[in-house]
Amino acid sequence: VKINANDSNKARIILTDLTGKQLILMQQDLKPGINYLMIQNPGLKGMYILTIVADGLSESRMLFFE
Repeated sequence: VKINANDSNKARIILTDLTGKQLILMQQDLKPGINYLMIQNPGLKGMYILTIVADGLSESRMLFFE
């Protein structure tokens, strides 16, 4: 996951299934500029929602694991 941060901050990374069940919750320190976060797939298959919350903003994307 690529995140562009304006300043040092903490990000929460949340992976949920389509029913809203939280499967992964990570917290990561961000540095100003481009940050790359690696998320390990714990053997999931199907559609999931990845949400990143940082600096009062939130963004979600659909993911598909095969």
